[in-house]
Amino acid sequence: MLGICVVQSVLERVYLVVMRSMLLLSMLFVGGSSRAVQGTLINTYHGVPITAQTILELTPSPTVTLQHAITVWLYAYKPLIMALVHAPVHDAPNVLKERSDVLNECIRSCGLQNVSKWNFVMPVELTVDGELKRYLVKIAGPVNRRENYNKLLGKSASSVIALSEYQSLVATHRTATYQHISRVACWLRLREWYMQNLQAQIFVPRVYLIHIPGQPSMVSDENYIVLEEWVNSIGTPDTHPHIFLAALSDLKRAAAYAGLWDIASKQFVITQDNKVAPIDFELPHDCNPEDFFNGNAEKCAVIVRAGQNGLDSLAHTLQKAQQKAARSTFTATCRQWIYALMRIFTIHRSPRSGQQ
Repeated sequence: MLGICVVQSVLERVYLVVMRSMLLLSMLFVGGSSRAVQGTLINTYHGVPITAQTILELTPSPTVTLQHAITVWLYAYKPLIMALVHAPVHDAPNVLKERSDVLNECIRSCGLQNVSKWNFVMPVELTVDGELKRYLVKIAGPVNRRENYNKLLGKSASSVIALSEYQSLVATHRTATYQHISRVACWLRLREWYMQNLQAQIFVPRVYLIHIPGQPSMVSDENYIVLEEWVNSIGTPDTHPHIFLAALSDLKRAAAYAGLWDIASKQFVITQDNKVAPIDFELPHDCNPEDFFNGNAEKCAVIVRAGQNGLDSLAHTLQKAQQKAARSTFTATCRQWIYALMRIFTIHRSPRSGQQ
């Protein structure tokens, strides 16, 4: 038995060395491919700068039937939508939390569900061309909007906003933010990369900028919602790490091109044809029309670096988990073979032992 345990231990060590070497090589290879694109300009779409003024023209319009369906939905839930886009952001964090809880209860009372912790992300079903289709309505939450206002006020993102400060923003007409609007800007860049790389192992769902009926036409979080196409998925990178890792090189190039920065397994889904679909395109602190969507070079560099590092970190985590699962399978297989050999050895020795 001692000899068998030694053999098993040696085999496991050899397996670990091989897997670690493969991990290092893959990380070096993918990392090198992403560094080459970090200097790319990432605030244009088809050569036109993406700004708070141009984003509505640049964003593809929904079909007539989809526009009709979402407009009917917005009229039906108009009081709720207005409460969400105008949620007060001043007072202490605990008060802000209580307000969010009340708003989430309002969402539930309307028969809807918020699937986000910090924003309002609601799955909806719309009848389009006689077919029931699923979408996600996305609206920035109070905490994220507070961080936008703090940036305008020159304060740290998590600072408390006093009522007087908020009233000052209102009085000077500086309440327009672009937090959920930034999702569309990032999507435009990602869509452009996707259309140039259709052979890539990723999928980009369609996203629309939808005007709230009765609101001013100026683009801002208060006047528009984001409507995102629902992706029928088979899981996430956590449940299908091999698919995510196979697409990692494409993801890093796409993320650098578009400015994807908030990287976590829950921000991606695996499609039914084994592609990786990013589903969260929000950028941090988009509150100033002058530097909207990577208009600031320093912010742009930070975002790209965060996205690349985030993908490296997630890939490392998934590969470690994959190794652990494979190692467990390998160990279990080794044990099965060892026990089978022991049984064969015992069976062959038994008659001889009886003759003695």
